[in-house]
Amino acid sequence: MRGRGRIFIFLALILIIGVAAVFILFQGSILNPPPSTQAADIVNIIIAGQDIPQGEQITQEMLGTIQLPAAQRSEVMFIEEQSALVVGMYARYPLQPGVVITSAMITASRGELAESGPQWATLIPAGKVAVAIPTTRLASVGFGVADGSYANIIACMLFVDVDTEYQTELPNQTATLAGSGTLPDQLPFWTMGVVGDDPKTTWPKGRLELEPSIQQLFYVVPSGNQRPRLVCQTIIQNVMVLRLGNFPLGPEAGGAPAATAQQDPQAQPPQETTVTPPDIVTLVVDPQDAVSLNYLIYSGAELTLTLRSTGDDSLMDTEAIALHNLLSQYNITLPVKLPYSMEPGIYNLTPPLAEPTLQP
Repeated sequence: MRGRGRIFIFLALILIIGVAAVFILFQGSILNPPPSTQAADIVNIIIAGQDIPQGEQITQEMLGTIQLPAAQRSEVMFIEEQSALVVGMYARYPLQPGVVITSAMITASRGELAESGPQWATLIPAGKVAVAIPTTRLASVGFGVADGSYANIIACMLFVDVDTEYQTELPNQTATLAGSGTLPDQLPFWTMGVVGDDPKTTWPKGRLELEPSIQQLFYVVPSGNQRPRLVCQTIIQNVMVLRLGNFPLGPEAGGAPAATAQQDPQAQPPQETTVTPPDIVTLVVDPQDAVSLNYLIYSGAELTLTLRSTGDDSLMDTEAIALHNLLSQYNITLPVKLPYSMEPGIYNLTPPLAEPTLQP
């Protein structure tokens, strides 16, 4: 009996060891799959590891990699082993971190960048154009319409009455009629002329009015030139500000790094540079709106930008404002003519504060 018990114990140990070996092998196959299924189908794709400006020469430090399945790799992409094909090339477009670099994004010559345009041209959506308009600190919300912001455009215009035929400002000038000679058929004719050489013998064309107190006619002429009529209205909404101020010129326009001179340790420290206020702003608009803005600029209209809230692309209905609807819209009443007044007389509105200077 003792011999048979030992055999059972020996068989049980063999069975336990066998089960443990099978379990260990099974666990190893799960945690460590064969190389053919783990890494053979994964490739390292070259990406931009940092911001690469347009026209910048690419170095190894600017690059990074991401892993993609080999089936998803396109022929225009570069794998890590092909980094020599990317290093030393120039960026055709501004490349942001994480962007997969393709063959169309790089070029071997900086001279080919002109075909793709400057860096800011890539920010203009298809179907839009960029147009520049003059601006001031007041017309640009205190220079708050920075690059990338959105704004509305208000146009203010002056209108005067003109003679339809002459296309000159009314009232017309009048002169005297003087008879001179006769026509061949002995009928008198008249010529228009000025009596003497004194220009004061011409005067604006007026009108006849009846003075009711004495029942006499008077010829009333204007006391001065015609006073233009002002009207303002929002003409274009939700336009993108591409640039406040001038675009860079020279090498900076293509994104190439500017040459820096070696500093002399004994040289004097650079002096503070004054900030020049921008006098121009470039907007992204529809082509037809660009034509309208060009007309308004050359017609003497004043253009003002109003800054929009970030993310607000709604369109608003506004009413053109002239003097008559300004008074009615805000319930402004005309001041009463009184038998007394303040001294000194007020003939112009002067801001109480001095004009602040632009801080550097």
